[in-house]
Amino acid sequence: MTLNLASIYRALTPDLLASSTPNPSGVRSAESIRVCSDSRKIRKNDLFVAIKGDQYDGHQFIDRAINAGAEYILSNPSHRNPSLRKQFPDVTWLDTDSPLDSLRTLAKHHRNEFKNPVIGVIGNVGKTTTKERVRALLTGRYSELVWTDGSENGYLGIPLTLLRINEATQVAVVEIGIDEPGAMKAHMECVAPTHLVLTSLGAEHLEKLGTIEQANAEEWIGVSETLSRGGTVFLPLHNEYVTRLSASLSPAWKASVFYYTTERNPSTQAHEKTQTYIIKSAPSGPENPSSRSLMTPEGIDLQVPAPELDAPHLWDTVAAATALGHRLGLSPIEIVRGLQSYAPPPLRSSWLKSSKDDLEVLLDAYNANPDSMAAGIRTFAQICKNNPAKRFHLVLGDMLELGAQELKFHEDLAPHLEMGHFNGHLFLFGPRMGSLKKTLSVRAALSNVFHFEKIELLIDALSSTLKPGDRVLIKGSRGMKLERVWEAIK
Repeated sequence: MTLNLASIYRALTPDLLASSTPNPSGVRSAESIRVCSDSRKIRKNDLFVAIKGDQYDGHQFIDRAINAGAEYILSNPSHRNPSLRKQFPDVTWLDTDSPLDSLRTLAKHHRNEFKNPVIGVIGNVGKTTTKERVRALLTGRYSELVWTDGSENGYLGIPLTLLRINEATQVAVVEIGIDEPGAMKAHMECVAPTHLVLTSLGAEHLEKLGTIEQANAEEWIGVSETLSRGGTVFLPLHNEYVTRLSASLSPAWKASVFYYTTERNPSTQAHEKTQTYIIKSAPSGPENPSSRSLMTPEGIDLQVPAPELDAPHLWDTVAAATALGHRLGLSPIEIVRGLQSYAPPPLRSSWLKSSKDDLEVLLDAYNANPDSMAAGIRTFAQICKNNPAKRFHLVLGDMLELGAQELKFHEDLAPHLEMGHFNGHLFLFGPRMGSLKKTLSVRAALSNVFHFEKIELLIDALSSTLKPGDRVLIKGSRGMKLERVWEAIK
């Protein structure tokens, strides 16, 4: 299933304008082609897709892409310099009204030729961590994988991932993100996963998705679409929204629905699901203090290594990945070997050590919403409880894209912070966190709470507070760029 000029023309002929280069024939049309939308990363013989985005228009970089080696250009002729066609007569011009839509059409056709497993990962939190955990686990058996690069999980990133699949690919792992109504349906038509992991349901991108219920309904389209296509899904049993929505699934799909959870979760005892993977709360034994036992639906005990932090939400990713691997037929040895190869993605649940003063930081600054923020606070509170001799500080930044209820979502973090019994300082950053500061002041349950709207002032205050041996949690939405705090104190 090599992507070449012949297969590109087969997929895109209905989209192509009359101004396109005629469909060539011969040996050249059978050569393998790589697709790229970044002119800085172009290699010889690439197809460059000119995408018009919010900040940049790829049509402005067509000449740069050609000079870097691109031999095929997918673009809208009305958006590019009209002299380019004469300037580069040997280039194959694929003209279309919407290069992005045509790219997705091409990816859909290419994916449909792939007969091996395609794993989709969806949910309001934890997608990238789960995707990377799944990818790591699968390396316990497979050597040729394609997976989403970073968090490129939208309208552009998904087709670019699928178009990296070739005849050697054994499995593809695709992260699928949504931020507006209709997105999941569009992504499902493109990805058509054979297996789907749902990480969680809850608040996300409410500026466009509206309410939590509407966001959940949009995510759930991924579940129903996968099942309707004959795929297999893996759902978090402990999520209240999943519990409600799964009750409406067709009985005909029952054999294709699996659940995962941890024994410490109360909901595990409240549901009688026969197809559930459960991680036990106690270590496997004195000889394996950092591993746990995972019980399969068949009653088999699988020993799985601990995640990077002993946190329930990270154990969930281990359970989800293991459940998937088990259904794909990986052996216990392959599962363990794959899980042990996992490394946290940058800025996500990374436990970092400073080069000075025995300072350690839990950096989780790639993204944040109410669920992930609460989970991060709980995890840090448990670390604090286990190390009472240390001082624990928190640096929390705004949670973005939460819509009309955004201030309430920030205020609702107060109980989690109060229950954490942290013995250090709380540094809040951003205008929305000002609402949390006011709530904490009224409740008068915490002292040493400081609010900043300038990162430089926050860094100065934190730096003057830190002492040797201190521990710090840094968490906030991507737009807050809180990794700057770590860079300043490391």
